[in-house]
Amino acid sequence: MPALGNFRLACKELENKILWYFVKEYFHEMKFMHSKFALEALVAVSKSRMALYVGTLVLGPASNDQGTVSFNGQQPKSPARREQILSALYHYAEENRTMRAFGHDAEMIQTAFHGLSSVTKVEFQGPRKECACISCSPLESYGERHLFESVGAGKASFVPSYLDASQSFARLLHITLSAAQSAGIQLEYVDARTTRFPQEHMEEIQKTGFRTYSLTFPSAPRGETASSSAFATLSTVKLCLGHHQDACNSERRTHFIRRLTTFFDRAPKLQTLGLTFQEGHGIFECLRMLTSSPSLRKIKRLELSSFQFDCMELFDILGPLQDTLQALELCNFVVDDWFEMLVWLVNRMTSLTELEFDRPQDFPTSAKFEGGNSIEVFYKETAAQWTKDRDEYIKSTLNSDSE
Repeated sequence: MPALGNFRLACKELENKILWYFVKEYFHEMKFMHSKFALEALVAVSKSRMALYVGTLVLGPASNDQGTVSFNGQQPKSPARREQILSALYHYAEENRTMRAFGHDAEMIQTAFHGLSSVTKVEFQGPRKECACISCSPLESYGERHLFESVGAGKASFVPSYLDASQSFARLLHITLSAAQSAGIQLEYVDARTTRFPQEHMEEIQKTGFRTYSLTFPSAPRGETASSSAFATLSTVKLCLGHHQDACNSERRTHFIRRLTTFFDRAPKLQTLGLTFQEGHGIFECLRMLTSSPSLRKIKRLELSSFQFDCMELFDILGPLQDTLQALELCNFVVDDWFEMLVWLVNRMTSLTELEFDRPQDFPTSAKFEGGNSIEVFYKETAAQWTKDRDEYIKSTLNSDSE
């Protein structure tokens, strides 16, 4: 018996020494697909002793299980095996459809958050590329490997399609924020942009479902103050604006901006705001109303991605923030005059200490200012580089046309 006691003490000491490394590697950041199988696992984790160590929760990608089935060039050897795989996949889809129809996914997320008291960061995993095989695209979220290897037998998968409202990431965001509020989770960071898509990848953007469900936020309980708000610790919010009616209809636009600013007012420590656009019509009006709101005076960093404006529109949007904004990041965007934009930003946005242009296209190239040299030096170097880029771009275009 003394030997057994010594063995237990040794195990406990070993656990104390390696537990931190183990949970940091496997539990500090956890990713769960939006499927019945994965969310059941999320609930199980939330009820275990490991729940205390989960700091970042990533939800997604969507199961995207409403399309047809493709066998990825690996047809089963017998018709019976093929029918067995098809039946498993369609049963999987039916389970998920029932889960969403009756709101069981919301119930599971609500239950899980009551056990995940240490979560401060919530992100959303964007849609997978067209090829779902493991060799081409690693399966990161819990539930993806189950779908591909077990349900699809490593041979078949659903052809990705546009998501309906029940699978929309906007709905999932609403569910998640409501669950966090109910559980009293002190969130600091919410990233619901899923990913920053270049404008030419509109087909992939559609598979996030942001266009099928309006962005909605949980209502504040009666008697809530700024200090007692469920989002009092929230410092970073990144959202995707994609619902057509929210942007293009003038009456709905007003109510939509009111929803946004009301949520921002519930986050008194909010300093970083990121917006990715999936809808073009009405976005200028939306942004102009938003940046003119007193709710955005506290924003120190603004990130805008996937948009197309002329310079005057961009200046109208940024003008109300020119004395308060300290960092500006523009990604995957198009303006009518790059040099005019650069001059205006340098001369008018006098409080900027960080300025970044992130573009995947050939012209102009990306540029970044993070202090160090003066912003005037950054302007001269960037203007010189962009002039060179423009000349090379024009030359290569002419050469290709002549061929």
